[in-house]
Amino acid sequence: MEKFESLLGNKLPQEFRDHLLKYNGGDPSPGDFDISCEEGPTTLNGIYGLHDGPYHNSLLRTYHTYKGRIPRQLLAIGGDNFGNQICIGLTKKYTGRIYFWDHEKESKFFKFSATTLVADSFGQFIKGLYEYIDPDESNIDRIIRLEDVKGMSKLIDGGFDIDTADENQSTPIELCAIHRKHTMLKYLFSKGAKLGSSLEYAEENAKYFEEHVETVNLIKELERGS
Repeated sequence: MEKFESLLGNKLPQEFRDHLLKYNGGDPSPGDFDISCEEGPTTLNGIYGLHDGPYHNSLLRTYHTYKGRIPRQLLAIGGDNFGNQICIGLTKKYTGRIYFWDHEKESKFFKFSATTLVADSFGQFIKGLYEYIDPDESNIDRIIRLEDVKGMSKLIDGGFDIDTADENQSTPIELCAIHRKHTMLKYLFSKGAKLGSSLEYAEENAKYFEEHVETVNLIKELERGS
């Protein structure tokens, strides 16, 4: 951590520093938060750590990836499912505050135009995470989103066809591939679900979001073992 802080030229805000020392990243559950009243909720896809684990969850890797793209006063400490970044302030009035950085609003000259303040501190941000209940979300979609293996098991035991496609013609295992739900993907595969277009969906996502490479590799591994 001291080496990383030396690289940054700043000490990490104390609350985030304490979190890293205790958890070194992590995947909080529940993990939903509001970007703003206008933009609504999104889901925290994990907090980065200082480790040699999954490349896409590396704090050092994301520092190098987004250096020069996000405001220099901020550090990306987590991401959502769409490649946007959750950042913490490092200097002056920004110190300790949590910002949402929207990659679709990225600007070379007006870097803060892509950011939205979401919490005044890391602790406040974590305490404010909640589970968003979409009134239009189906039971299957919710089970997949939460990777509720027990819930899926009950459906299967009750006669649910795991290769049933939804209104968008996607099967549960294909949805797992799209949304990087690896635990559920492996469970469905173990229950005999057909991979269908899972690999194609994962490869398409991997063109834009590096973290989906892991999903591509998982599906290829399952294909080789089948």
